[in-house]
Amino acid sequence: MVLFCHAPPSLLAQAADYLGDTHVYDTPAKGELEPEYWFDYGRRRDVSKDFTRHWAMLEYGITERWMAELRGQFGRESGESLRFEKGELETRWRLGEKGAAFLDAASFLELEIEHEEDEDELAIEPGLIISRDFGRLNLTANLSYEVPFESGSGSFHSALAAGWRLSRIIRLAGEYRHNWREDRISLIPQFWFIPRENVFVKIGYSFGVAEQKESFLRAALEVEF
Repeated sequence: MVLFCHAPPSLLAQAADYLGDTHVYDTPAKGELEPEYWFDYGRRRDVSKDFTRHWAMLEYGITERWMAELRGQFGRESGESLRFEKGELETRWRLGEKGAAFLDAASFLELEIEHEEDEDELAIEPGLIISRDFGRLNLTANLSYEVPFESGSGSFHSALAAGWRLSRIIRLAGEYRHNWREDRISLIPQFWFIPRENVFVKIGYSFGVAEQKESFLRAALEVEF
């Protein structure tokens, strides 16, 4: 989530990712639980079909710098029934306290199982998070490499995200995500509304570019306990 070095302490205790799943530097506090729900509605231009997706996620702070997250994705295309599509288990470790160095850095490791055409594909994805705040502006970069367990070659992924705090309750953000092996690019402008402390509503649109055939609207609700 977008964080700002001049914000009051209550705003600095937020640890949600950007809407397109670009990971941020922060992690939940020890013992903190964060359920999330995402809904996607979009279209695949290669097959001219609409689709819907549901994401259910749960983050937990294991220590002050170490967290784990479990995610499940369910979706369907037009004329089909809802089915399980993907499951992910991620762990993230902050390398230091925020603002202690010129760049804030963290590492993450993600295990993914994807169900497609009655087959399950397993992959592991280690990655690096780099972040820096400039007053109201946050800049974040993710670099990772996805390695399948069984077939196919690995792929390098990169993401760049920026967020700007307009007020205590409104933020604007955007992401650029790139799968380099498949040349799939997503551009994701987004709007965040924080109606009360620890409650976040986010809306954005992912534009598919180059070989990325999907474009979709995403709405998200995130709550911290």
